[in-house]
Formats: sequence, structure tokens, C-alpha cells
Amino acid sequence: LRIVETNDSQATVDLKGSLNANFSPELIVEKSGKNITIRSHKKSLSSTNVYKNELIMTVNVPTSYSQNLDGSTVSGVINMNGFNLNNLKLSNVSGAINVNSSTAKDTKMSTVSGALNVNGIKSDAFDLSTVSGKISIGDISSNNIAVKSVSGAINIFGEMNSITAKTTSGKVTTGIKDLKGDIDITTISGAVELDIPDNSDYRLNFSTVTGGFEPDSGLVIEQIKNNDVTAVKGNGTYSIKVSTTSGKLTIK
Repeated sequence: LRIVETNDSQATVDLKGSLNANFSPELIVEKSGKNITIRSHKKSLSSTNVYKNELIMTVNVPTSYSQNLDGSTVSGVINMNGFNLNNLKLSNVSGAINVNSSTAKDTKMSTVSGALNVNGIKSDAFDLSTVSGKISIGDISSNNIAVKSVSGAINIFGEMNSITAKTTSGKVTTGIKDLKGDIDITTISGAVELDIPDNSDYRLNFSTVTGGFEPDSGLVIEQIKNNDVTAVKGNGTYSIKVSTTSGKLTIK
């Protein structure tokens, strides 16, 4: 699924390629009020056994469009680039989702095993989730980021006011250009690595059972109780909470 900008005044869509399956692909376009729905097969199909799929659906959207966009596939890849939207929602099962150089007030993306690659995005709120797929977020600007994973790794880099990340065994890595909000990260066995500027101002609460701790040299340790650590840097303006069972925390 390719979603691309066009200078034309109207949206267009085409479906090209080959398919070996128990059904014939169709380009179905339906309009209901202000909503347009585009599908590659009838919604009533109860069984879609696909043996080989090389179909590419390309949706050309006018650059002036700034409302809502919702795209989903099963195993196909979703690629989109260069949009300014109100709400963006993309979902996939096993294919990757790749989004670049776009703006949205609210952004939601989800996969089961497919990778999520988001780069050069500005959004008031991000809600990203996967089971085993890797999540990579680079060069972003956001007020609130919520990321969930079971075993997939999570990489977050950019400017953000707050981060909430949850994973079971996937590693969480963040590179923060300017800390302006709170961070809350929870893992079971996944390691956590925080790259924070030296002039950051925060209070750290690290809770773990058996996980190790490698602190930044500028942190002042206030208390160590069992394996739990409380520390501060600067005036402790913002809060960084990290909870693991066996995962190690590294701050640099």
C-alpha cells in the first residue's frame, strides 16, 4: 500500500501487479458522506487464501488534503510520505509500516510482527504498538509518545515532552535531544538505555528485582534500597521512572 501526495485536485487510486489466490482482486471505491473507503477485495469474503501476492495499491492524495487517513493491510507493506493530517491511523499484521516527513495531530500505528519505522514526523500524540515487530522512531517532535511491545525492540530518538514505553523482553533505547517532560518505561527482561543531554534536569526512580544499573556520572544518588535507586540531576524538575524485573538500566 503506497500513499503518496499529488498536485492534482482529486484523489486517484490504482491497483497493479499479480496475485495467486482463491479470489480475484478488485478495486472497490465506496463513498459515504465525507468518507471514502478503498479496498482490494470484497468485504464479504470469508476466506482469502493467498499463495503469492505482488499487488501494489497506490493511493494519490492531493497535497491540500488535511483531514483523516486510515490504512490497513494484512501482510503487505505500507509506505507513506509527506502529509499534513488531522488524524493518521495505520495498522498491519506482518508487513512493515514506513512513514516519513509527515505531520498529524494524532498518530496511531499498530502491527503484530511487522516493523514500525517512523522518521521526520511531528505529531501532538503518538500511540504505537507491536507484539514482536521492531519499533524505530527517529527525528520526531511530539508532546506525548506511548509505545507498547512484547518482544520487539523500541528505539526512540528526537524531541519529545513525554514518553511512556512498555515492553516484556524487547530492549528500549532512547536518544533525547532536549528533555522537557516525564519518562515512564516498564520492562520485564528488556534492557533500558537512556541517552540524555548533560544539562538535563530530572529525578530518577529505578525499580528492579535483579537488573543492573549504570548511571550517568552527573547523577547524585539519594537512596539505594534493595535494588531500587533514587537519584537526582539538577533540581529534579522532570520525572524519569524505569521499572524492570531483570533488565539493566544504562544512562549516558
